[in-house]
Amino acid sequence: MIACQIDCLDKYDAYQNYNYTSHVRGWSEAIWPESSLPAFQLIANLGLLFFMFFLGLELDLDQIKNSWKTTIPIACASIIFPVGIGCAVALWFYDMNSNFQSNKIAFILFVASGFGFSAFPVLATLLNSNGLLNKPIGVQTISLAAVEDSSVWVILAIASAFSSGDSVLHGLYTLLLTIAFIAIMVFIIRPILKRLHGFYLRRNDDTNVYLVVICFLLLVAAAFTTEVMGNLYFANSGLRTRLDLLTTGQSWWTLVVLIFLASIAKILPVALMSKLCTKKSWSYCSSMGVLMNTRGIVQLVVLNIGVELKVISPIIFAIFVLMATVLTFLTSPIVYLLYRRGADKEKLSMDDVTEELDAVREGYNNMVECESTIYTISNGEIINIKLNSSQANSNANRDQSEVIGNIVEMPTCPRRVLNMTRF
Repeated sequence: MIACQIDCLDKYDAYQNYNYTSHVRGWSEAIWPESSLPAFQLIANLGLLFFMFFLGLELDLDQIKNSWKTTIPIACASIIFPVGIGCAVALWFYDMNSNFQSNKIAFILFVASGFGFSAFPVLATLLNSNGLLNKPIGVQTISLAAVEDSSVWVILAIASAFSSGDSVLHGLYTLLLTIAFIAIMVFIIRPILKRLHGFYLRRNDDTNVYLVVICFLLLVAAAFTTEVMGNLYFANSGLRTRLDLLTTGQSWWTLVVLIFLASIAKILPVALMSKLCTKKSWSYCSSMGVLMNTRGIVQLVVLNIGVELKVISPIIFAIFVLMATVLTFLTSPIVYLLYRRGADKEKLSMDDVTEELDAVREGYNNMVECESTIYTISNGEIINIKLNSSQANSNANRDQSEVIGNIVEMPTCPRRVLNMTRF
C-alpha cells in the first residue's frame, strides 16, 4: 500500500533530474535522449514499486501499533508548529509573489503544507540504509511520518481546490476515494491473501509461483489505481528549476533564513514532545526531530503542483527546491553525529554487562541476587534483561539501594540496566 501511494513520485523525480542536467548542453542529450525517457521512467517506477514493497515487508507492524500512544501527540506537534510557521512565512513571501497573481489563501496553504511535510520514501530509505528501520527510533519516526503526511495531504487537497477554482468538496472527494481504497486493501484484499498464503503454507509451498504472480499483479494494479485517484495531487508538468533567477543577495539571504526557520519549526517541537512522551535521552529525541526534518522529493512535488496551478512563482519554487535539497543532504550526517556515533561509543558487549552484574553480586550479596539474560544489545540500548532479585537485610536496603539503582531499576522485575547505556 505504501508503494501504491508513493509510486507516482518517482516520475516527477526522474523528470526533474533530467531538467537539472538539461541546462548543460550536448552531453546530457547524448546520455539521456528524449526518446529514452519513457523507458527510463518505466524502469524507475518499477524499481520504486519493488523497493517500497519490500520496505513494507521489513516493517514490524506490531511495534508500530505499540507506539501509537506516543506517536499521536508528537505528530500533532510536528504538524501544528511547522504549518503555523509556514503560514507566517507565506505572508512574508507573498510580497515576493505579488507579481505572480494568485489566490492568497491557496498560496498560504501551499507554503504551509510544504513546511509540514516529511519525505516518507526518503526517510524510509535513510532509516533502512542505516539499520534503524526496525529500531525504536525508526519505528517511532516512520509512524510519525505516516500520520503527518496523511494529514498534510488533506491541506494540500484543499489548497489545490482553492487555486483551481473548484469546490473544496472536490479535494475531499479525492480524500474519500483514498480512504475507500485503503479500506478495500485492508479488509478485503488482505484477508484473501492471508487465507491463500495459509493454504500454500499447509502444503509446504509458501513460495508458490502463482502466489508470487498474484502479489505482483495486485501491486501493479494498486499502483495504477492510486495514480488515477491522485491526479489532483501529482502532475507531470515538466517544470524547470530556474536557479539562474537567484541572482541577488536578497534571494540567497532568504534561502538561509528559510532553511533556519524550517529546521527550527520541525526539529524543536518534535524533540521536546518526544522527550515529554517517551522519556528518552536528548540525543534520541533530537535525532528524531532531525529525521522528521527530511524533505526530499515530497516537498518538490508539492511545490511543483503549486507552480503548475500558477500559485507559486518560479523564484520561490527555486528557493524551496534548494532548501529541500540542503535539508535532505544534512539529515544523515547529523543523525550519525547525534545518535549513531553516541550509540557506538556507549554500545556494551555482553561481557561488560556480565562484569557489572558480577560486581553487584560480590558487593551486595546479602541484598540482591541477580541472574541476567540479555536478549538484545543494539545501538547502545539493552533490551529485555531479566533480573530476579530477592531482598534481605532490610536495615542495609535503604543505603545500598541508591548504589544498586545505578545498575538496576528497582523494585520490580524484569528490569533494565541503567547508567551503563543511554536510553
